Amino acid sequence: TLYSSYFSDKLAGLQARLEVLEFQMARLNLTTRFVIEIDDVNKSQATELMNGVRIGLDLLESGRLLEKLLLKKSLKNKTNISDSIFLETVSDFLIEGEEYSNLISEAWAESFRELSFVEKLQVSRTIFRQIGGLYNADEKTAVQLLNSLTRSTKMEIIFGRKLAELGYLDEKTITNIHFDFVIEDLNGEQSLSELAMLAKEFKLVRSAVKTPEGLFLLPSLLKIQSAAADGLTARHRLIFGDESGINAEPASFFNNTDSLVLIRTAPFFTINFRSLYSGTVGKFLSQNKGLEFIQFHLPSYRLVYKNLGNIANYFDFVRSQDYSEKAHRKMGWSRTEWSTDLAAYKPIANYDMIQFFRVN
Repeated sequence: TLYSSYFSDKLAGLQARLEVLEFQMARLNLTTRFVIEIDDVNKSQATELMNGVRIGLDLLESGRLLEKLLLKKSLKNKTNISDSIFLETVSDFLIEGEEYSNLISEAWAESFRELSFVEKLQVSRTIFRQIGGLYNADEKTAVQLLNSLTRSTKMEIIFGRKLAELGYLDEKTITNIHFDFVIEDLNGEQSLSELAMLAKEFKLVRSAVKTPEGLFLLPSLLKIQSAAADGLTARHRLIFGDESGINAEPASFFNNTDSLVLIRTAPFFTINFRSLYSGTVGKFLSQNKGLEFIQFHLPSYRLVYKNLGNIANYFDFVRSQDYSEKAHRKMGWSRTEWSTDLAAYKPIANYDMIQFFRVN
């Protein structure tokens, strides 16, 4: 079922695309009855519906996203597997093209291309047979599910090598790695795809992002179970949100973080994350002068925090700069200097618990 003025002159072309998809899905014994809504208003958005998909007009015409969305939904309905990376990877593979939904998809496609012609035929046939037998396999990771589809030792070896080349990390390895930084996006406002692209470009930088949906490794966007996520340690942790939301207690990060940066996001302010990957946290903060922030050095904070008393809001605390207050006296904060390079203030104190801050 299709709704849009778009169909008055382009229905035939769309029907041809859907007929090809229907043939592919029939080979997999997948459902092919869906509602497709074409959005003439939100032209660059796509949404999964209960019984189909809604896709913006620009997305419909710019590639084969429609086919991938429908195939992904049908695979999910048939197998009851909810792992989005697995579903996206299989959909990318079946809808051939050079656009990949995630890093694992790219590695899997490149692995397949390295097989001989005969090996490709064998693996393709195996994939079509195995998909029908996958049910409720959410206890497996996306990589494990994909390897179970191919049943090819050679492709599994190549796949592992490709993942390593692209900077892939899994749950088993993260507890042995001290990450360069973790981004905590409390409101889910930052672009995961942008961060994944940067992480892929700067492969030596170990990073992850935490949103209201969970913690994801970069660049793979592999979602980590909560138990493993709690054990992830990082040199820097940057928490983004509105002022009330980011008023975290720094002491809660003693066991997993060296440097904590609370960052107050501003409406309509575009954050330059490239500087975070290509440089340092200091460079990132200097390149994003519109952001209010407080940077804590947690080893120093640990030495004095029990004597500070109750600080309800650290942004209010640094704004006041009342050196006679108890917390200011306990940390030995005697004056404040301006850093031109960072465009931020530096407390001069006996304890370097607050390294820099920028507030309006």
